[in-house]
Amino acid sequence: MEEQKELLIEAVLELQKKFSALKYILAIGKEENKPEVKVAIGIYSDFLFFIRGLLWDSIVINLYWLYDKKGQRSIYWYLNQVKKFDSSFEQEVDEQIREIDKLENEIKRAKKFRNKWVAHKDEEPFVKSEEFWKKEERLTIEEVKKTY
Repeated sequence: MEEQKELLIEAVLELQKKFSALKYILAIGKEENKPEVKVAIGIYSDFLFFIRGLLWDSIVINLYWLYDKKGQRSIYWYLNQVKKFDSSFEQEVDEQIREIDKLENEIKRAKKFRNKWVAHKDEEPFVKSEEFWKKEERLTIEEVKKTY
């Protein structure tokens, strides 16, 4: 149990690092009028685009397994194990699960993004990207931040 707890803590801290890096890259892009940023973007635009995509995909994948109700590595699994191990934590664990369940919409969207875009590479998001995202609504940075 202790190992699983450490894994979950590490996963959340890793998410925080990735999220901060992604926010930084996006913030730099908004400052493209600054001469030094304009030069950096001109030189590294492909690299920054690639890194941004990797960070985003990695964040979504981590959120997927972190909140997977069926998985044996997820927060749900861990909290239920804590409850089984020591029933004195039952009320506290149930409250934590209710708090997580309040994020259901964001979690569902992250899972949908993971399934269609990252894991299965469905044709629709790639071939008709703009039509797909109009219909599906993109997962936003703010929604992701709520989940960790």
